[in-house]
Amino acid sequence: MKRFLQSCERPVRVSGPEGDLRVIEAVVSHLERHVGPIDFVFHERRSHLVHIDVLHVPPGGRRPFHTLATSGMSERAMTVPPGSEDLAHGELFLVLPPDWNASVVWPIDLLRQLARYPHEWETWIGRGHTVQNGEPPAPFLPDVPFCASLLTHPVSLGGELARRRLRDRSIHFYQVIPLFLEEIRFALRHGADALLARFSQYQLTDVVDPGRQNTCRFDVH
Repeated sequence: MKRFLQSCERPVRVSGPEGDLRVIEAVVSHLERHVGPIDFVFHERRSHLVHIDVLHVPPGGRRPFHTLATSGMSERAMTVPPGSEDLAHGELFLVLPPDWNASVVWPIDLLRQLARYPHEWETWIGRGHTVQNGEPPAPFLPDVPFCASLLTHPVSLGGELARRRLRDRSIHFYQVIPLFLEEIRFALRHGADALLARFSQYQLTDVVDPGRQNTCRFDVH
Protein backbone atom coordinates (compact mmCIF):
# COMPACT_ATOMS: atom_id res chain seq x y z
CA MET A 1 0.00 0.00 0.00
CA LYS A 2 1.29 3.46 -0.85
CA ARG A 3 2.17 5.93 1.88
CA PHE A 4 -0.87 7.58 3.37
CA LEU A 5 -1.93 10.91 1.87
CA GLN A 6 -4.40 13.33 3.38
CA SER A 7 -7.14 14.76 1.16
CA CYS A 8 -9.08 17.99 1.43
CA GLU A 9 -12.49 16.62 0.48
CA ARG A 10 -15.65 17.67 2.27
CA PRO A 11 -19.09 16.02 2.38
CA VAL A 12 -21.81 16.76 -0.14
CA ARG A 13 -25.43 15.72 -0.24
CA VAL A 14 -26.37 12.46 -1.93
CA SER A 15 -26.58 13.28 -5.65
CA GLY A 16 -25.07 12.58 -9.03
CA PRO A 17 -23.73 9.02 -8.58
CA GLU A 18 -21.02 7.82 -10.95
CA GLY A 19 -20.33 4.23 -11.88
CA ASP A 20 -22.64 1.23 -12.14
CA LEU A 21 -25.97 2.55 -10.87
CA ARG A 22 -27.31 -0.96 -10.19
CA VAL A 23 -24.39 -1.80 -7.91
CA ILE A 24 -24.50 1.61 -6.22
CA GLU A 25 -28.21 1.23 -5.45
CA ALA A 26 -27.61 -2.27 -4.08
CA VAL A 27 -24.86 -1.03 -1.74
CA VAL A 28 -26.89 1.98 -0.60
CA SER A 29 -30.07 0.00 0.06
CA HIS A 30 -28.16 -2.73 1.91
CA LEU A 31 -26.39 -0.21 4.12
CA GLU A 32 -29.60 1.69 4.89
CA ARG A 33 -31.45 -1.52 5.68
CA HIS A 34 -28.86 -2.92 8.08
CA VAL A 35 -27.22 0.23 9.48
CA GLY A 36 -29.31 3.37 8.97
CA PRO A 37 -30.15 6.29 6.66
CA ILE A 38 -27.25 7.78 4.70
CA ASP A 39 -27.04 11.54 5.18
CA PHE A 40 -23.85 12.41 3.26
CA VAL A 41 -21.70 11.02 0.48
CA PHE A 42 -18.04 11.93 0.16
CA HIS A 43 -17.85 11.92 -3.64
CA GLU A 44 -14.53 11.09 -5.23
CA ARG A 45 -13.41 13.84 -7.58
CA ARG A 46 -10.69 11.95 -9.40
CA SER A 47 -10.93 8.20 -9.92
CA HIS A 48 -8.57 5.47 -11.08
CA LEU A 49 -9.80 1.98 -12.07
CA VAL A 50 -12.91 2.29 -9.88
CA HIS A 51 -14.90 5.28 -8.61
CA ILE A 52 -14.91 5.09 -4.81
CA ASP A 53 -17.45 7.18 -2.93
CA VAL A 54 -17.71 6.99 0.86
CA LEU A 55 -21.17 6.85 2.43
CA HIS A 56 -21.84 8.29 5.88
CA VAL A 57 -24.45 7.03 8.35
CA PRO A 58 -24.64 9.14 11.54
CA PRO A 59 -25.14 7.68 15.03
CA GLY A 60 -28.68 6.63 15.81
CA GLY A 61 -30.75 4.15 17.77
CA ARG A 62 -28.54 1.43 19.17
CA ARG A 63 -25.55 2.66 17.15
CA PRO A 64 -23.61 5.22 19.21
CA PHE A 65 -21.08 5.65 16.42
CA HIS A 66 -20.61 6.98 12.89
CA THR A 67 -20.39 4.50 10.03
CA LEU A 68 -18.38 5.13 6.86
CA ALA A 69 -18.68 2.65 3.98
CA THR A 70 -17.32 2.48 0.45
CA SER A 71 -19.42 2.36 -2.69
CA GLY A 72 -17.67 1.38 -5.90
CA MET A 73 -15.08 -1.21 -4.92
CA SER A 74 -17.49 -4.02 -5.90
CA GLU A 75 -18.11 -2.70 -9.41
CA ARG A 76 -14.97 -4.51 -10.50
CA ALA A 77 -14.02 -8.08 -9.58
CA MET A 78 -10.89 -8.66 -7.53
CA THR A 79 -8.32 -11.23 -8.69
CA VAL A 80 -9.28 -14.09 -6.38
CA PRO A 81 -7.78 -17.61 -6.31
CA PRO A 82 -9.51 -20.35 -8.35
CA GLY A 83 -12.56 -21.62 -6.49
CA SER A 84 -13.06 -18.35 -4.59
CA GLU A 85 -15.06 -16.51 -7.25
CA ASP A 86 -17.85 -15.80 -4.77
CA LEU A 87 -15.40 -13.53 -2.90
CA ALA A 88 -14.47 -11.42 -5.93
CA HIS A 89 -16.61 -8.41 -5.03
CA GLY A 90 -16.29 -6.48 -1.78
CA GLU A 91 -16.96 -3.19 -0.04
CA LEU A 92 -15.38 -1.83 3.14
CA PHE A 93 -16.59 0.05 6.20
CA LEU A 94 -15.42 1.26 9.57
CA VAL A 95 -17.09 2.79 12.62
CA LEU A 96 -16.01 5.99 14.37
CA PRO A 97 -16.77 7.52 17.78
CA PRO A 98 -19.77 9.87 18.23
CA ASP A 99 -17.52 12.95 18.43
CA TRP A 100 -16.00 12.36 14.98
CA ASN A 101 -16.58 15.10 12.41
CA ALA A 102 -15.91 15.47 8.71
CA SER A 103 -12.83 17.64 9.23
CA VAL A 104 -10.99 14.44 10.26
CA VAL A 105 -10.55 12.99 6.80
CA TRP A 106 -7.98 10.23 7.26
CA PRO A 107 -10.61 7.46 7.75
CA ILE A 108 -12.19 8.46 4.42
CA ASP A 109 -8.83 8.38 2.68
CA LEU A 110 -7.99 5.05 4.28
CA LEU A 111 -11.18 3.42 2.99
CA ARG A 112 -10.55 4.72 -0.52
CA GLN A 113 -6.96 3.52 -0.60
CA LEU A 114 -7.89 0.07 0.71
CA ALA A 115 -10.81 -0.22 -1.73
CA ARG A 116 -8.56 0.57 -4.70
CA TYR A 117 -5.64 -1.53 -3.48
CA PRO A 118 -6.71 -4.96 -4.89
CA HIS A 119 -7.58 -3.45 -8.27
CA GLU A 120 -4.26 -1.62 -8.54
CA TRP A 121 -2.22 -4.68 -7.63
CA GLU A 122 -4.43 -7.34 -9.28
CA THR A 123 -4.93 -9.19 -6.02
CA TRP A 124 -7.73 -9.51 -3.48
CA ILE A 125 -8.52 -8.72 0.13
CA GLY A 126 -11.04 -10.29 2.46
CA ARG A 127 -11.64 -11.48 6.01
CA GLY A 128 -8.40 -11.91 7.96
CA HIS A 129 -6.25 -10.05 5.45
CA THR A 130 -3.96 -7.24 6.52
CA VAL A 131 -2.66 -4.30 4.48
CA GLN A 132 0.36 -2.28 5.61
CA ASN A 133 0.93 1.41 5.00
CA GLY A 134 4.14 1.05 3.02
CA GLU A 135 7.20 -1.09 3.63
CA PRO A 136 8.28 -0.79 6.33
CA PRO A 137 4.84 0.24 7.62
CA ALA A 138 4.61 3.90 8.62
CA PRO A 139 1.97 5.82 10.62
CA PHE A 140 -0.99 7.04 8.57
CA LEU A 141 -0.24 10.61 9.72
CA PRO A 142 2.08 12.18 12.31
CA ASP A 143 -0.78 12.30 14.82
CA VAL A 144 -2.38 8.97 13.79
CA PRO A 145 -0.19 6.10 15.05
CA PHE A 146 -1.90 3.31 13.10
CA CYS A 147 0.20 1.89 10.28
CA ALA A 148 -1.83 -1.05 8.94
CA SER A 149 -5.37 -2.39 8.61
CA LEU A 150 -7.09 -5.68 9.38
CA LEU A 151 -10.26 -6.78 7.58
CA THR A 152 -12.91 -8.68 9.53
CA HIS A 153 -16.56 -9.61 9.24
CA PRO A 154 -18.92 -7.02 10.77
CA VAL A 155 -18.67 -6.87 14.57
CA SER A 156 -21.07 -4.42 16.25
CA LEU A 157 -23.24 -4.04 13.15
CA GLY A 158 -24.02 -7.75 13.00
CA GLY A 159 -23.75 -10.52 10.45
CA GLU A 160 -26.69 -9.46 8.28
CA LEU A 161 -24.55 -6.67 6.85
CA ALA A 162 -21.86 -9.12 5.72
CA ARG A 163 -23.28 -9.98 2.29
CA ARG A 164 -25.57 -8.53 -0.38
CA ARG A 165 -26.54 -10.99 -3.09
CA LEU A 166 -27.18 -9.79 -6.63
CA ARG A 167 -28.03 -11.78 -9.72
CA ASP A 168 -24.46 -11.83 -10.99
CA ARG A 169 -22.39 -11.39 -7.82
CA SER A 170 -22.26 -11.45 -4.05
CA ILE A 171 -20.98 -8.25 -2.44
CA HIS A 172 -19.13 -8.91 0.82
CA PHE A 173 -18.85 -6.12 3.39
CA TYR A 174 -15.66 -6.17 5.46
CA GLN A 175 -14.96 -4.08 8.53
CA VAL A 176 -11.64 -2.22 8.67
CA ILE A 177 -9.73 -2.27 11.97
CA PRO A 178 -6.63 0.00 11.99
CA LEU A 179 -3.58 -1.52 13.69
CA PHE A 180 -0.46 -0.39 15.51
CA LEU A 181 2.96 -1.58 14.32
CA GLU A 182 3.26 -4.21 17.06
CA GLU A 183 -0.24 -5.50 16.25
CA ILE A 184 0.46 -5.99 12.55
CA ARG A 185 3.64 -7.86 13.46
CA PHE A 186 1.66 -10.03 15.88
CA ALA A 187 -1.02 -10.73 13.24
CA LEU A 188 1.56 -11.71 10.63
CA ARG A 189 3.22 -14.08 13.11
CA HIS A 190 0.17 -15.60 14.83
CA GLY A 191 -2.78 -14.89 12.53
CA ALA A 192 -5.75 -12.54 12.50
CA ASP A 193 -7.88 -14.65 14.83
CA ALA A 194 -5.17 -14.56 17.50
CA LEU A 195 -5.07 -10.77 17.26
CA LEU A 196 -8.86 -10.52 17.52
CA ALA A 197 -8.67 -12.71 20.61
CA ARG A 198 -6.15 -10.24 22.02
CA PHE A 199 -8.62 -7.43 21.36
CA SER A 200 -11.27 -9.34 23.31
CA GLN A 201 -8.81 -9.90 26.14
CA TYR A 202 -8.29 -6.12 26.34
CA GLN A 203 -12.07 -5.57 26.05
CA LEU A 204 -11.65 -3.29 23.06
CA THR A 205 -14.61 -2.29 20.91
CA ASP A 206 -14.52 -2.10 17.12
CA VAL A 207 -14.89 1.71 17.15
CA VAL A 208 -11.79 3.30 15.61
CA ASP A 209 -9.89 5.29 18.24
CA PRO A 210 -6.25 6.39 17.68
CA GLY A 211 -5.95 6.79 21.46
CA ARG A 212 -6.89 3.19 22.26
CA GLN A 213 -4.57 0.70 23.92
CA ASN A 214 -1.93 -1.01 21.81
CA THR A 215 -2.71 -4.66 22.58
CA CYS A 216 0.75 -5.90 21.60
CA ARG A 217 2.88 -3.05 22.89
CA PHE A 218 4.68 -5.12 25.50
CA ASP A 219 5.09 -8.28 23.45
CA VAL A 220 8.64 -9.57 23.02
CA HIS A 221 9.46 -9.89 19.31
